[in-house]
Amino acid sequence: MKRVMRTCLAALALTLALCLPAGAVSGWEMHALKKEAAKAGAVQAFLDKLNGEHVVNMQVRYELAGVFSNTPSESFPAIPNTLIDNAHYQRLAGLVKALKPADGASSGKSGERTYLGVTMDDDTVFFCGDGDRLYVRGSLGEGTFSVDKAASRALADAVDALPGVAKARHEALRSYSQSATASNRFRALDSAKDIVGDGSELLVPEKTNPAALRVDYRAVNTIQIYDGGRYYVAVTGEKDRKRLCNLVNAVQPAKQLEKELSNREDDDTLRLELRFFDGRKHEYQLADNSDNLVVDGKLYSDWDVVHIFGAVLADTYYRYPTRAAWLGYMNPYKIESITCLTGTDTVTYTAGRNENRVARIAKELKDIRVYDAVPLRSGKQPEEIADRAPSESYILTFESGDVYNVARYGDEYLRVEWAGENENYLYRL
Repeated sequence: MKRVMRTCLAALALTLALCLPAGAVSGWEMHALKKEAAKAGAVQAFLDKLNGEHVVNMQVRYELAGVFSNTPSESFPAIPNTLIDNAHYQRLAGLVKALKPADGASSGKSGERTYLGVTMDDDTVFFCGDGDRLYVRGSLGEGTFSVDKAASRALADAVDALPGVAKARHEALRSYSQSATASNRFRALDSAKDIVGDGSELLVPEKTNPAALRVDYRAVNTIQIYDGGRYYVAVTGEKDRKRLCNLVNAVQPAKQLEKELSNREDDDTLRLELRFFDGRKHEYQLADNSDNLVVDGKLYSDWDVVHIFGAVLADTYYRYPTRAAWLGYMNPYKIESITCLTGTDTVTYTAGRNENRVARIAKELKDIRVYDAVPLRSGKQPEEIADRAPSESYILTFESGDVYNVARYGDEYLRVEWAGENENYLYRL
């Protein structure tokens, strides 16, 4: 029996090993974290013996709103750590050794932090540099130490640039936002089941409702949700699409309020957009006070629906991959031409002659998954791409005269610029 058990365990270990990235080891090969205060001398002793060749494991973990990832919490989902390929061990070990922590730093504010975890034979220690502070967690305990800013920044930049880290952090933030929304509005989501259903059936809207609150599901082409001016998600699941149509059709406004205001594109409030096959579109967003709904710039009041609106939008948004907001704004049917530049080759496709090619390129651009949006001023070349030429770039000209410049830098970055605005975005891929 014992021999059979050993054989099974060996087979399981081999299967798990084959599933891991090249050079990585399993995430549970680490020592237990301790809550006691860490001593600068103990941390320095760990750094003195640190050598890339002796590292068992390196990983990245995240701390959001004071909760360390994988820490049990009623209001926070477990976030898996990001394992690091051992090709990076030697370089990262050198950056960590340069930290030289000293006592005397205040603890600072809790919030979003990205930690590099280093496991050697005897200990596991997580490091997060933030300005002149170094946050430490691990089997040596917890502590905040003074540290050289340049060394701290070098480590933070190196960790930030590791493959998969930007994506994992982005998903961690989305998971936290979803959890916070659900925990704060769980009653609203419960109420939503009674008001809009689960998307299995369509509601029949009131005939007296305005057109934007009387949507024919069959006429809807795309449904998108925007997170400010940074990201958007394309809602493709049939039940989700029907539930969102039910959400707007469930509004029974006693009256349109006199005040009118524009839908807000640059804040953190989620905004729903329905675009129809005939080219029309409607936009929906909670007003500043969250007591009313802004629909195409007009203010409506129906508390029963308004109080579930944000929760239903968030519940849908956080289940889809994020893409570049400005590429979501564009209407592919309004593109006049697309100029593609790859290396020394330049080709221009026009809507009149190359309609299918234009539509295909537009769809490919809209579908690119992005993370970690960084706002930039037009004309400014960020450090990440300062010395690089794009691997491919596109100039999109619209019937309105608007121009988008889209540049891709391999599988690492995407830059999206609207020529009519002074601000554009650089995304990680």
